[in-house]
Amino acid sequence: MHFILFHSEKIIAAYKGELPLSHTLRNYTKQHKQLGSKDRKSIAHCVYSWYRCAKFISNAKSMHFEEQMHISLWLCKVTPLIHLLPAYLQATFELSIHEKIKFASQNNIAIDLATPANFKSIELSKNISYASWIPSLFEQPLVFIRTLGPIATCTSLLSEAQINFEVIDTNCIAVNNASAIDQILPKELYVIQDYASQKTGNYFNPQNGESWLDCCCGAGGKSLLLASKKKQITHHVMDVRASILHNLQDRFRTAKLKAPIPIIVDITDAMLLKQKLGNLQFDHIICDVPCSGSGTWARTPEQFYFFNSKELSSFNAKQFIIANNSLVYLKEGGTLIYITCSIFQSENEAIIASLLQHNPKIICKEMHMINGIENKADCMFVALLERPLEF
Repeated sequence: MHFILFHSEKIIAAYKGELPLSHTLRNYTKQHKQLGSKDRKSIAHCVYSWYRCAKFISNAKSMHFEEQMHISLWLCKVTPLIHLLPAYLQATFELSIHEKIKFASQNNIAIDLATPANFKSIELSKNISYASWIPSLFEQPLVFIRTLGPIATCTSLLSEAQINFEVIDTNCIAVNNASAIDQILPKELYVIQDYASQKTGNYFNPQNGESWLDCCCGAGGKSLLLASKKKQITHHVMDVRASILHNLQDRFRTAKLKAPIPIIVDITDAMLLKQKLGNLQFDHIICDVPCSGSGTWARTPEQFYFFNSKELSSFNAKQFIIANNSLVYLKEGGTLIYITCSIFQSENEAIIASLLQHNPKIICKEMHMINGIENKADCMFVALLERPLEF
């Protein structure tokens, strides 16, 4: 344990949140080749657990690092390292988070799940609360597979490999985060896509002959969802990064789907956008905007730990500009599907309100928070904006 703690404490002391924690861990282990596979996994468990819990252990400053880590692993139920914990924590390992808080208070350990100070001025979207969200940060979400063929093919292979899984719906399987599915499932049979992200596909209803634009396509998860509907559409994807669009094309080839038409442009620049798109108009636009990612922080607890609320205003400005610029290219009778992986009202309902104020001919048909907490999944926001036909 002391060996694992030494490296964990060293990483935490040096890490300032500039890179994703996964990259930092990978770089660290490359520099310390003496660390075996089991060591690397144990260190990752420790470091991630520390960032999940550090803001909630009120008396952490009076503890040695080893004690902080024990409490963190206990709170996060890190089963592979249970044997490293003191006996009294092993005995109470399976208690719920709220039962553990009560137990901790009886043992001079102060755990407080109150909303951290830097979040107190931030309102959450409807149908989600700090009381439900904060406890979810202590647990690593599941990995979700969207099958590209018959689901029975994937479940059969997982069963043969003795991988525990849960069938969520007709094309969705959940597995534990540590499952080495890439060594079991051929890549043409599935894509990794969170359950909440898969649910956004319920808002894609393409019809033959329509034109669709994914205006912030990124790695192409939403576009792959759209293409899986197998309709004869004209499909454009847009991003400012040529490398991302190249990777997207590769993903479509792997999935044996017709690749969309790429457009390299900065969508926040209205003049450049006009030069690229000209008079193009689209029946439907997917607008999955950059955001804080707060709905995914159970996967990346370091982002929760280092979150600066001042960053929200720059996200909000960019989100409005992207969606507002996109609406220019929406046909009458068409819809814009606004998506974030945020739980913050300022990135969700507030942006929709601003768009409606600046575009009086646009109406909001519906908006929802896809709350994945109960399914150990991410949370996502979706709003459906429409430009009604003019008669």
